[in-house]
Amino acid sequence: MHSSDDGRENTLEDILNKAQLDSTREIKDKIMETNLYSVYVLSSTKSDKEPYEAVLIEHPPASEPEAHLLPVKITALTTKKERNQKVMEAVQDHFAKTD
Repeated sequence: MHSSDDGRENTLEDILNKAQLDSTREIKDKIMETNLYSVYVLSSTKSDKEPYEAVLIEHPPASEPEAHLLPVKITALTTKKERNQKVMEAVQDHFAKTD
């Protein structure tokens, strides 16, 4: 029996594949999930020493989910507070551009 988290992970993996993101990436952390979008930190495509990236998954009702890499680089020295601030600014910029 699969939990709802398992279904969410499979869906997320499918979305990342559709967005043509490298299949070797892993989700390192969940920043937030809402009813309309989710934001995750992804591992780098090259190595663990490279900065992490953030991905915004838009999943509005009755629409196909879409993935957008955010223009944010997250290093090992970035604190959670700094990371969250950078990512939320990028999310706000993303939605401001689509209005």
